[in-house]
Amino acid sequence: LQNGKPENFDYLINNTKLELTYGEVKGQRILLDNQDVTDYLRENDVTHHVSYVASKEPVRSFAVKIQKELAAKKGIVMDGRYIGTVVLPDAELKVYMIASVAERAERRQKENEQRGIESNLEQLKEEIEARDHY
Repeated sequence: LQNGKPENFDYLINNTKLELTYGEVKGQRILLDNQDVTDYLRENDVTHHVSYVASKEPVRSFAVKIQKELAAKKGIVMDGRYIGTVVLPDAELKVYMIASVAERAERRQKENEQRGIESNLEQLKEEIEARDHY
């Protein structure tokens, strides 16, 4: 991903296995090539790159495809900026929640603290603002 070439994204998308599982103890988990990566997704080295990676067309198309497949199974609650407009424009129920950048950053910082991840509130605000503009 370092040089951001589309073919690198295509290769990763076509050669990576992504699964969502649910367990009674830990709840929803995300497996990447059979490895549980759930706890790593909120770490700083991941969140710093989310906006950049998510802005790439192959990644967006892949994410929408996976989300539509999950929704087709029914009985799922999804959140995200594009769920109600791009992924599931005809969803039975849509709930829109609006929170300020400051509120979202504070919430993320609390989540990080609960997971033992150190984070800077101002940096979280900047990351959220950057992601909102993609």
